[in-house]
Amino acid sequence: MRSRLPAPSFRALLVASGAIPVALGAAPALGQSQGVLGRDDAVFARELYRRGWADLAERLCDTIEKGGKVSPDAAVGVKALHLDLRLDLAKNEADPIKRKDLIKTVLQEKEDLIHQYPASKEAEEASNSLPDVYRTLGEAITVAIQKEANVGVVAQLQKEGEQFYSQAEQKLKTRIEEMADDHATPEKERVYVSLLYNLPRTLYYHSLLYPAGEWKKKDLLEKAILGFQQFGLDWQDTLLNYEGLVLTGLAEKELGRNEDALGDFDAAIALCERFDKDKDVYLLNAEAADTVSGAVLQKVLFRTELKDYAGAVAAARKFFTTVPDPYQTRLGLAILAAQADAQLAAGDAKAANEAAQKLVELDERGRWGAKGREIQAKLLGGAGGGQIDAANTLKIAGSLAGRDPERALQVCHQAIAAARGTDKEASVGVEGYLLIGSIFLQREPPWYFEAALAFDTAAERWPKAEKAPEAVYQSMLTYLHLNTEDKRPWFKKRADDRLKSLSTLYPNHLRAAYAQLADGTQLEAEGKFQEAAELYQRIQPGSAVYLEAQYRAGNAYFRLARKLCLEKKEGEAAQWVKQAETLLKKAQHDLEAAVKGTMDLETQSRYENTGFQARVALAQMYLLDCVNRPTEVLKVLEGVDDRYANDAEKLAAAWGFRISALEKQGKLDEAVALLDSLIKKDPESRAIGGAAGQVARALDKRADDLFKQGKARESDDQLKRAAVYYAMSGRGLAKSGTARASDIDVIANRLFALGLHFNEVPAEGLDSFVGWQASKMREPNLWKAAEELYSAALQLAPSYQNMIKLGRSLGFQGRFADATAVYGRLFDSEPIIDVNAKPPKSPFNGQLLRQKNELYLAYLEWGVAAEEAAPKEQDQTEMFVRAGTIFDNLVRIPEPTAKIFWHAKYHQIRNQMAQGKYPEAGRLMRDIERMNPELGAPAGLQNEFKTLKNDLSKKVFDGSTNGTKQGIEKK
Repeated sequence: MRSRLPAPSFRALLVASGAIPVALGAAPALGQSQGVLGRDDAVFARELYRRGWADLAERLCDTIEKGGKVSPDAAVGVKALHLDLRLDLAKNEADPIKRKDLIKTVLQEKEDLIHQYPASKEAEEASNSLPDVYRTLGEAITVAIQKEANVGVVAQLQKEGEQFYSQAEQKLKTRIEEMADDHATPEKERVYVSLLYNLPRTLYYHSLLYPAGEWKKKDLLEKAILGFQQFGLDWQDTLLNYEGLVLTGLAEKELGRNEDALGDFDAAIALCERFDKDKDVYLLNAEAADTVSGAVLQKVLFRTELKDYAGAVAAARKFFTTVPDPYQTRLGLAILAAQADAQLAAGDAKAANEAAQKLVELDERGRWGAKGREIQAKLLGGAGGGQIDAANTLKIAGSLAGRDPERALQVCHQAIAAARGTDKEASVGVEGYLLIGSIFLQREPPWYFEAALAFDTAAERWPKAEKAPEAVYQSMLTYLHLNTEDKRPWFKKRADDRLKSLSTLYPNHLRAAYAQLADGTQLEAEGKFQEAAELYQRIQPGSAVYLEAQYRAGNAYFRLARKLCLEKKEGEAAQWVKQAETLLKKAQHDLEAAVKGTMDLETQSRYENTGFQARVALAQMYLLDCVNRPTEVLKVLEGVDDRYANDAEKLAAAWGFRISALEKQGKLDEAVALLDSLIKKDPESRAIGGAAGQVARALDKRADDLFKQGKARESDDQLKRAAVYYAMSGRGLAKSGTARASDIDVIANRLFALGLHFNEVPAEGLDSFVGWQASKMREPNLWKAAEELYSAALQLAPSYQNMIKLGRSLGFQGRFADATAVYGRLFDSEPIIDVNAKPPKSPFNGQLLRQKNELYLAYLEWGVAAEEAAPKEQDQTEMFVRAGTIFDNLVRIPEPTAKIFWHAKYHQIRNQMAQGKYPEAGRLMRDIERMNPELGAPAGLQNEFKTLKNDLSKKVFDGSTNGTKQGIEKK
C-alpha cells in the first residue's frame, strides 16, 4: 500500500522536476529581419514546436540559419530543434524498416550533440529526450518484427534493438555513477534526477521488443518496476515520479498483475489531490494535468480491455469533471475517444454518439475528429444508428466517399431518409444527392447517367434549397458531357433546360454567371475553337466569370493552334499562337492579382486554379513542335513552387513541364540534375512523384533509341537509371494521397518488366517464376520495388491483376511463403475451382476463367510457391497437401500439350517425392510416360523430367506400404 504524500508547495515540486516551460513573453515576431535574429528567436522557435506549430518553427529556423550571423548558442538551439523536427518526420514514415533507420540516424546525431555541447541546455534536453527516441526506435522495431515473416530477419531486428537498448542502459548507468557524488547544484541535481528516472523508463521500452511470456521480457519488466519504485522513494515530490507510476502500471499489466496495474494508475491520478480545489475542480497547472491525463487514459483503456466498461466510462467522466480544461490536456481527446469506444462496446449507442460528436466538434479536421466519425459510422450499422442526426450522417458519408464509395452511397441515402419531414430536409437532401452524383462521376469509367439523375433529383425535389443552383449546374455539365460523347437531341435539350433554369430561377447566383460559359464549352467539345474563343471574349468585364472567360478564350485559341500544328499547317497556326499567348499571359496576371483582392476563400481558390491553368496552357503551347520555344516554359513556371507548395498535383505538373522543356532542348541530363537538386533540397516534396516519372520515361526512351542503334550496354545503363526514378516516382505517388491505383500499377508493371530483363528471365517462358530459380537473381531490387508498388496500389483499390503481380514479384524474389499467403487471399475472393465438378469434367470454374484467364497461371504459381515454401514451414504436411491438391486439379485438364499442364505434372510428381511418397510418384511417372514418351517437350522441360526420372530410379519400394513408406536408396 503506497503512503499518501504530504502536500508541500507544488510550484517548488515543479521547478525541482524541470517541468516549468520557457515563457513566450515578448518573443520576437516571425516577420522580423534576419539581422536581429539570435538566441531569443531560437528559444521562441523551440516553444513554437512545443506548442504544436512545427511548420512555423521550421520556417523560423530556416530564417535564422539564412541570416548568417547566428550566435553559437542560437546555432546549437536550431540544430537541436532540427533534430526534433526530423524525428517527427521519421515517425510518420509508413515503412517500419525505413522508420527504424531514420530514427536510428536522429538518435546518433542527438548523442553527438550531447557529446559536443555537454554544458548546454540543448544537450540537457536532448539527453532527457533520449529515452523517448529509444522508445520510438523500439516501437518501430517491434512493428517491423510483427510484419516480418522471415524468422532470420526477425532475429536480426531483435538483435539490433537489443544492442541499442543495452547501449542506452549502459550509458545511463555510467552517467549515474559519475554524478552520484557530484550533484549539489540545482542544475546538476535536475540532470541526476532525470538520469535516475530514465533508466527504468528505458528498461520498460526495451521489454517491448520481446513477445509475451519470454524470459527476457519478464526480466526487463521486473527491473523497470524496481527502478521506478526506488526512484519514488527518493523523489516522490516530482512529476517524474507520477509519470513513473503510469509506466509501472503498464509494466504490471504486461506481467498480468491487473490489480497492481490499476493501483498504479490510481496512484498517478491521485496527483490531483496535491492541489487546491474550486468546487469539484482541482486547480492543476498544465504540466500536472498532462501527467494525470496519461494515467487516466491508461486506466480507461485497461478497464475496457478487462470488459469493465462502466469502470472505464466512470474514470473518463471523472477526469472531465475534475480537471480544468480537460480537452486541452495532452491526452484529453484520446481519453474522450477511449470513453466512446467503451460506451460503444457496452452497447450504449446514445452515449457513444454524444462522445463521438464531441470529438468531431473539438477536432473536426484532425485525427480525433476522424476517430469520432469512424465511431459514428459504426453506429450507423447498428441499432443505435438513429442517434445520429441527418446532417452528421451526411458528414460521415463524405468522409467515407474516398475510401469506401459503396458504403458512402448507403450512408447518403440513410441521411436523406433521416432528414425527411424535418427542417433540414431540403439542405440535407440536396447535399446528399450532390455527393451521390459526385461518387458516380468518380468511378472508372464514370457513371454519367446515374450522376445526372442524382443531380436532377436534388434540383427538382428541393428547388429552394441553398445549394439547388449547384445541383442544376452540375446536371447541365453532365448532360453536356453526355451530348459530346453521344449526340442525341434529348441530351442537348436537357442541358439547355438546365441553363434556362439557372438564368431564370437563380439569376443572381454565381453558377448562373458560369452558365454563360456553357455554350463555349459545347463549341470546344465540337472542335469549334475559334467560335468558342469569340463567344468567351463577348463576356463583359462586369461579369463574375469575366476573368475565367479570358483564360478560356486564350485556351481555345491555343487548342486551335495545336490542332493546326498537328495538321502541319504551321503558317495558319502562327496567328492563333500569338492571340493565345496575349490572352493567356494577361489572364494569368489578372487572375493571380485578383486573389489578393478578395477575402472569400472559395473565390481565391477558383482564381488560383484558373491562373495555374493559364500557365499550363502557355507551357504546353511553347512545347509544340511548330512553336518550339522551350526556354519560355521555365519563365512561365517561375514562382510556382512557392505559390503552390501544398498542392501535389500542381507541383508535379510544373516539374513535368520543366523536364519536358529541358528534354526538348536535348538537355535530359540537365533535367535529371534539376530533379536531383529538388530531391536533395526537399526529399518530401510533393513534386517528386510526377517529376521522377517524367525523368524515368525520358531515360527509358533514350535507352530504346540506344538499343535500336545497336548499343545494348549503353541502353542497359540508361534502363538502370530509369528504374531508379520509376521506383522514386511510384513511392512519391503512393505517399501523395491523391494518386489512383492505376497510376501506381503502371509504374510497378514497368519495374516488373525491367526485373525480367535484368535478371535474364527467358522471353519464351511463362513470364512467371515457375521454372525459374531465384538463385539466378542478379537485380532483386527491381522486383522488390515492384512488390512495394503493387501493395500500395492494392491499398487504394482492389484488383485481382495486382494481387497476381504481387504474388509473382514475391515468387521471383524467392519469398515463397509470402507469395503463398498472397495467392491464398486472391483465391479466397476468386473461386477458381468448381467444387461440384466430378472427373472427367474439368474442375475449373469456366465462366470465371473466361473473364479472368490470368487466374489459371496464378493458380499454378500458388501451387509451386506452396511446394517451395513447405520445407521451411512448421507444418510442412499442410503446405505439401495444398500444393498437391492444386497440381491434381491442373493435370485434370483435357489438353496435355499446354505448357501449364506439363509444369503442373512435373511439380505433382516432385511434390510426392518431397514427401517421401516414392511409389505414388513412380506410378504418376509411368502413367504419363506411357501416354507421352517425349516427357515435358511442349513446355521445354525434357531435362527436368529426365532428372526427376533418374532420381526416382535410385529408389526401391516396399509394395506393402501402399505408397506411404519412404523409399530407401539403392545400394
